[in-house]
Formats: sequence, C-alpha cells, structure tokens
Amino acid sequence: MTSAEPSVRRPAGVTLIAVLLVVAAVLAAMIGLGVLLARGDAAFLRQSQLAAGVWLAVGLAALLLAAVDLLVARALLRGRGWARGASVVLALLHLVGGGFGMLTFGGNLQWSSLLTIAVAIMVLGLLFSTRAEAFFARR
Repeated sequence: MTSAEPSVRRPAGVTLIAVLLVVAAVLAAMIGLGVLLARGDAAFLRQSQLAAGVWLAVGLAALLLAAVDLLVARALLRGRGWARGASVVLALLHLVGGGFGMLTFGGNLQWSSLLTIAVAIMVLGLLFSTRAEAFFARR
C-alpha cells in the first residue's frame, strides 16, 4: 500500500482466517509427522493396505501444506490480495486431505482429519463473508 492509498482496516474475520490457517498448519504437521512415524509400522501398513512409499509421499505433502499455510496466513495478516485466492485453494486441499484422512486413518489421526475438515469449512465461510470480500476488493 502506498502512502496515497487510504488505510483499510483488516476485518476480524480475516484475522480469524489467518489464525485458523495456523491451526490447520499445526494439524497438517501433526498428521504429516504421524504418518511419517507410522509408515514403518507393519500393522499400520497392513491395515491401510498402502505401501510405505505412499505414506512417505502423504506425510511429506502434509508437511509441505503446513508450511504453505503458515506463509499464506502471514500474507493475509499483511493484507496481500493474492492470499485470499491461495486461502481458498488451501482450504479445498485441506478438505480433500481431511476426507482422505477420515477414510484411511483411525484413532487420533482420524480426529485430526475431522478437525481439519471443520477448520477448512470455517475458513471458506469467512473468506466469502461480506466484510472479507470488501477488504480484498480494495486491495
């Protein structure tokens, strides 16, 4: 923003989205680390019926998603216009990842997946609120 542009106050919903993205990053990191640790467990592999290499890719993808979540959260707090579109894409990825987790995981990882889905839905709702749309339209 240049000094000639009027200051636009960030809506609380946008701040909440950034906080939820940080929460989603933590959950994705937990899932990623959990999968990476579990992929060496014969019972886990037998139950999932997927190869250890597949779980390696899933775990690394979850950790990458966590890192991107943190970057986008920071950009949202700074009012970067591209961060809204990126947040939509991330929320959709979290929905897909959470759905995958719900179908394939058990125990704590399944609960983390369910929470991931809930957070993604909240983020999408907040991104398309009237105040968020107005905030990003002025950017």
